[in-house]
Amino acid sequence: MLFLVFLFAASAHAVATLRLTDGDGNSVTVADGNADGVITFNGSLDGNPADSVWDVNVTTGITKPVIGAAANPRMDLNSVNVTGTGAGTLTIEFSENGFLAPPVAAWITGYGGTSDGTVAVNSYYDNANVEGAKTTLIASLGPLGGASFSDDASSGLLPVSAPFSLTLEAIISHSGAGQVSSFDAEISPVPEPGTVILFGIGLIG
Repeated sequence: MLFLVFLFAASAHAVATLRLTDGDGNSVTVADGNADGVITFNGSLDGNPADSVWDVNVTTGITKPVIGAAANPRMDLNSVNVTGTGAGTLTIEFSENGFLAPPVAAWITGYGGTSDGTVAVNSYYDNANVEGAKTTLIASLGPLGGASFSDDASSGLLPVSAPFSLTLEAIISHSGAGQVSSFDAEISPVPEPGTVILFGIGLIG
């Protein structure tokens, strides 16, 4: 009982982080200071839109307790990015720790959007519960681009042990100025079979 109390207390103190890094050495990290499960960055990575390669970045990460919970890990990352002065690559990482093992330790990672360049998405977990750690790859999607793209992948059962961290990583590449990429990515557990069966019965009813 004391162990479970400790586990839930540890997960309650988890703080999600959002980090944006470009190819010029500019980086911004935003922490979920009030632990409400929502982080947003809106601005230019180097603070000067006039000479920044990535002059528009509007990025939001959403996780527990807004969506999902410690025992129902779920993360959503959405972003709009525009290159101002030329070509460039932008990496966005959204991470949270303090997750407990879901009933079925298999995962669905998916994303979709539009891009004048390309967008790739990777998902990771770390059994040491370190935020931002990319210890074990869950899925690797893309890179994709064009007027409309989408992809998803389901993992097999993975040996997660509580508490653990999850990280969503998006890599955006533009070949010139004035290009736009907009996407939404998500990772969540595969629904347990019992839930699927009940849902099917409900649909039949």
